[in-house]
Amino acid sequence: MRFNKLAIMCCAACFTAASAFAADDQLELDGNVKNNGMNDWEQVLIDGAGAIAVSVDRETGMAGVIPDLPPKTIFWKGGSKDTNDVTEWWYKDGAVPDKDDIRNGIAAAYRDSNDDLVFYFGADRYANNGDAIFGFWFFQADVGPNGSNQFTGQHTNGDLFIVMEYPQGTNAEPFVQVMEWLEGGGDVSDNLKLLYNSENDAMHSAKCDAMDVAAEACAITNEDDSQMTIWDYMAKDGSTATYPHESFFEGRVNVSEILGDNIPCFSSFLIETRSSRSETAQLKDFIGGEFPLCSIMVTKTCKVERLALSSDNTTKTYVASFEATVTNDGSGAYDADFPLMLVDDAGTPMDLTDDVVIDQTVGYFNGGQGLPGGESFTYSGTFFTDDNPPMNTIEATVDFGSSTATDEYTIECSSLDLNPAIDLTKVCTSELVEDGGEVILSVDYDIVSCNLGDVPLDATITDATVDLLASYTLDIAQACELDTDCAVGSCDNGLCLEAPGLVNGDPVCAIISDTYRPSTLPTGNRLNSQNTVTVSAYSIFDVDEIEELTDEVTATCPLCPIQPEPQPE
Repeated sequence: MRFNKLAIMCCAACFTAASAFAADDQLELDGNVKNNGMNDWEQVLIDGAGAIAVSVDRETGMAGVIPDLPPKTIFWKGGSKDTNDVTEWWYKDGAVPDKDDIRNGIAAAYRDSNDDLVFYFGADRYANNGDAIFGFWFFQADVGPNGSNQFTGQHTNGDLFIVMEYPQGTNAEPFVQVMEWLEGGGDVSDNLKLLYNSENDAMHSAKCDAMDVAAEACAITNEDDSQMTIWDYMAKDGSTATYPHESFFEGRVNVSEILGDNIPCFSSFLIETRSSRSETAQLKDFIGGEFPLCSIMVTKTCKVERLALSSDNTTKTYVASFEATVTNDGSGAYDADFPLMLVDDAGTPMDLTDDVVIDQTVGYFNGGQGLPGGESFTYSGTFFTDDNPPMNTIEATVDFGSSTATDEYTIECSSLDLNPAIDLTKVCTSELVEDGGEVILSVDYDIVSCNLGDVPLDATITDATVDLLASYTLDIAQACELDTDCAVGSCDNGLCLEAPGLVNGDPVCAIISDTYRPSTLPTGNRLNSQNTVTVSAYSIFDVDEIEELTDEVTATCPLCPIQPEPQPE
């Protein structure tokens, strides 16, 4: 039985331990998996048992025990040594000696009543015909099989390594050694630094159920074959309901006791069997998974809201909004004072100068509160962009100890639906004027073309009669309700048509006033002169002039006014 990792919540509850265990142990370390007076692995599988992190199976995404049935993944090639970086490790499917064949593995993290971080771990093996020698790695990087016989990730200074040897025999004393990866700064090897060795601690026992158990680390096994299993398991002798003696091993390491306050942000783990306790031992079988002590997930929505205006003081074209959701998808709680940074790339991943960067704390974003496992907060903002729509990436980074947890999310924003519109009017009047002793027909006209849409337009106005061909850029108008809303002029059907435009400060309307003298006689009983004016316009973003806007109007200019109807005598 396993449960979803998001169901594990941070819990500060402490449990009263029986006198056979370390006074502050949060899990029962008695060499079996059943609850016997306090929480054991059985309870971890049910509800997390208050753990702040539990191992996660990469294949299923479920937290709890991770199975490893043969011939699944064993170490391969000579470079697979604990003294070498993960980048030199190899694996394949195959077989190892029965006593080194891991069948299940599990790990959990707790905070004890002293706020110490404590890791618990356990594994079972197929056969018990020989001493058991295990290694337990806790990595900051995501280390695991890459699908091509090598491993993802690499070692980070501060990765934790525990070697546990449990010799067979009644009342046998286990050997536990704790090391950290420190590239070029090791002492037991070039890259491994010794932090604790149980054989150097004459005052305490390395056996977890001893009265004088060491605070730093301990190990234990089932010394009889009557301990019931709670996950799928079959021993070499066919047992399924019990563990044969010395088939299940568990232990703990007090990370705070070992490392002090310099605790990295661990994210994955690996359990291995080894040929000996030596740092250079041959590696046999392994099992691993995620260990989300510190993890963060970010998602977002975004959309292009409007065109950038001159008042925005930007050279970019559009204004986009975003709302990010940041989730603590690990098990440990982020305190309110943990540094947390959000970086939005403003749709330009290659240009860092326009990034939206908010470098604050968890509490700043979350109303002064911390962020327990499984909980989220949202943060919204805007950015300028030249794309409609842009591809937008946001990255969230939270600092924990000397390391960080980071996630990023990329989405194509919703585009802005632009609605260009153009209007054209023309009015004219005719009159007779004297010029050089001659009476001439003269026509005065006014042409007005206005941008009534929400995108600037490149417009061309033509009137063949007057030999007119004129080009203009028409800006978008400010919306209004009252005349006082407009800096210049009046409010005309909800738009400030006389005021400068919003995007570039260009006019919203093109106004052409002039006079011409017709070359043909006026017609009709009012002696009308007629001519037609047209406007052709494209959005300034329609560089290929694909969607043309047009309007056309014919103006009639009578010379004679309307005669009043004769009145009866």
